[in-house]
Amino acid sequence: MNVSLRTLSAAGVLWYMTTTAIASPTIDTTLANYPQWNEKTTLPSVTASSSLMKDSAVELASDEQSAKSEDKSETSYSSCQGCNSCGQCEINYCCCPKWYVDAGVVILHRNRAEADPIMRPVTIGLPIISGHDSPFGWNGDLDLTVGYRMNCCDAIEVRYFGDTGADASASVDFGFIPEDFTIATGGPFSLIGFALDYQTDLHSIEINERHTVSDNLTFLTGFRYLEVDEDLTFDLSILGSQFAQYAWADNNHLYGGQIGADINLFGSGSPLKFDSIFKAGLYGVQSDNAFTNRTILGTFNRNGASASDVAFVGEIDLLGTYSICQNVGVRGGYELLWIDGVALASDAASQTNPVNAGAVIDTNGQLFYHGATVALEFVW
Repeated sequence: MNVSLRTLSAAGVLWYMTTTAIASPTIDTTLANYPQWNEKTTLPSVTASSSLMKDSAVELASDEQSAKSEDKSETSYSSCQGCNSCGQCEINYCCCPKWYVDAGVVILHRNRAEADPIMRPVTIGLPIISGHDSPFGWNGDLDLTVGYRMNCCDAIEVRYFGDTGADASASVDFGFIPEDFTIATGGPFSLIGFALDYQTDLHSIEINERHTVSDNLTFLTGFRYLEVDEDLTFDLSILGSQFAQYAWADNNHLYGGQIGADINLFGSGSPLKFDSIFKAGLYGVQSDNAFTNRTILGTFNRNGASASDVAFVGEIDLLGTYSICQNVGVRGGYELLWIDGVALASDAASQTNPVNAGAVIDTNGQLFYHGATVALEFVW
């Protein structure tokens, strides 16, 4: 009985499929004779609405309409330049990484100061010792930048770099034939030798707001603090193995605002790019000088001065960046820093005399720092 039912069922299905296959062309031919049925119909776009869904949330498309492009929040770009060019500056759709960190070192050289004399020989023909002598070497220090993008067009970043421990030193030994020199408030001394040591430290920290206006141009505005500390010491060996010391310590604290621009020179949106950054600002500066004289008798004479003034600070950076992968890059280049309007220890030393007894400060000093910077760049 079960076998008969399965046989009848199979035969029925086979008969239905055969009948449909034969009848289908006939139906299509018949319908083709009616033009009102043969016309192609285009479905209109329909927007679904509900109390829980915006009217534009669902949209149907006809068979000849292309599907709606993907939402811009899902768009991926390899750089902020691409994101900016597409006009996606809203924070909720920003395709650029929010955080970026440049961690590396800066290797700077501080130029020599003015050539005003500090030690003058009594005998004509002997060298004059000035602040221009004994050049500083090259020093490496931390260079760190941390930035946060509020959107693809605006970011806040903090940068610190320095040049600490820069040192210039020299020593002279006249042997058994002493030479007469005058220095600052004392002399002339019959010296059998002397040694000088000049140390300086630079610290710079800045907070900038970056606003991108095009693929190749970003404006910067911000606040910057700089500190320049100097110590200059002369140890004199006087005939009879007696020693005297003259020392000047100058400290400068600069506070001010700056403006600037970051210009893309080459490679916008590519793995390798080159940028030039310009910054300039006016700063209020508080300067202090301390003078100490240890005589050959072992007694100390101390004096000093302070002043407030306005200084100018300018910076030029030429940087190249290569993206190793999506989140890591290498950055390197050249940096120039110009500071005009600070007190330098060598200037104070050249102006110290018996009249002012070390109570002198000169805020017209100029400094140039230049060198290389290299860092790893991380974005996420």
